[in-house]
Amino acid sequence: MKKSILAFTTSLTLVFLFIQPAVAQDQSGHNQESKNIERFEDVPEEFRANLTQVIETYLNGKNAFLKSDLDASHSEFESFKNKLEEIGQHGLSGDGHTAWMESYNQLTEQVSVLLNSDDIESSRHAFRSLSTELADAVKKFGVEGVVYHQYCPMALDSDGATWLSRNEQIQNPYTPDTMLGCGEVIERMKS
Repeated sequence: MKKSILAFTTSLTLVFLFIQPAVAQDQSGHNQESKNIERFEDVPEEFRANLTQVIETYLNGKNAFLKSDLDASHSEFESFKNKLEEIGQHGLSGDGHTAWMESYNQLTEQVSVLLNSDDIESSRHAFRSLSTELADAVKKFGVEGVVYHQYCPMALDSDGATWLSRNEQIQNPYTPDTMLGCGEVIERMKS
């Protein structure tokens, strides 16, 4: 009887292993849906320099979240929006044109949600969506220098959230007062 139960349990375990949904597990050990992001190699240096300026204003906004300063974050993300508009929807031609139009529209939409939020917590929720879109844009088009894609599973009531940083050391913009060091680098992105 014990052998039958053991055989059944082993068989059941194997079945569960093989019918798991197709989910990629990144180096941090948390699961993320697999997302194929095409990298465009023929991106002009001028475009990358402009996207790097967008990243820098994003990072300033992230640093305002580290201080839980809503007004400063809104000011920085207003600059983010302006830098994005300077690039424009038609900032690229060729293969990357359509992909940039999609990224531009998503980034514009997400930063508008952030700028329309009335409190720091709703701003942080919008920041999560903006960070996801911006990370995808960095992967597609590249920026000058190294950008760290970071993740905290405890952010936003344990829903988890990502953000970008120029520093490998974790400084969590979602929980700066309680868990500043909570998180890990999930990707090092470099052009």
